[in-house]
Amino acid sequence: SVKQIEAARARCGAAVQTLLLPQCAHSPHRDQVKRSLDAVEIFVEQVVDSPSVAVSNAGGVQRVDLKTAARIKSGDLEQR
Repeated sequence: SVKQIEAARARCGAAVQTLLLPQCAHSPHRDQVKRSLDAVEIFVEQVVDSPSVAVSNAGGVQRVDLKTAARIKSGDLEQR
């Protein structure tokens, strides 16, 4: 539901963009392949062009470089 999307976005400390595609169910990558891929491509270009992203942790939000953010997300690196 839209409420679930908004709640997840509010809790996320990293870069987030939401896109609600009309006439699309739970599988946008299947229901609207081109629009989904276009949106992902644009998002990735924006994130890659950004030197850092915000990451939330117990102490609040901090800015880290993209490589560090990926390591935190994968569990390879603990947040401080």
